[in-house]
Formats: sequence, C-alpha cells, structure tokens
Amino acid sequence: DAVRAVILARPDAGASLETLNCVPGARQTLPDGAIQLLDVICLSDGSAIKPQSREVLDAQYPDWHMLRGKPECFISSDLAPRVFWLFPAP
Repeated sequence: DAVRAVILARPDAGASLETLNCVPGARQTLPDGAIQLLDVICLSDGSAIKPQSREVLDAQYPDWHMLRGKPECFISSDLAPRVFWLFPAP
C-alpha cells in the first residue's frame, strides 16, 4: 500500500501528537499501531524532557535504568523504533 510505503520511508509524514501513559520502569513501549517514536516534548505536568544518548548515560550512570525519579530525558534507538527509555525511571 502506497501510504504505508511513504510513512515507512518518512515517518514524519504520518506523525501524530499523542499522550502516552507511562508504565513504571525505564523501558516504555509505544501502543499498537505506532510505527516509530519521533520525539518526546514534555511530561504531563508540562516539564520539558530532552533526548539523550545511551552512551552518555552508560558512562555517567552505569545503573541509569534502575534509578527512579521524575524523568528528565529519554533515549530512543532506530534499532527498536517502538521502544524508548526514560531517565530517571518513573
């Protein structure tokens, strides 16, 4: 189907702004029907959240995925487009 081919080539062509209810823990999964995470803008309270590389967190906080608190950044990967991680974990 042509529309799906365009969206797979350019995910932003079919982008939508969604609110996601996060689960406890660092690992988060997009809902069924979602193809890829493009960005995370803010938390539900309006606090900004920024992208971060896994390499930086691995170097600065080797146990980053175990730390709990209000998320300040997110990590995504093209290798797992429907999964992202929050740091600290909610």
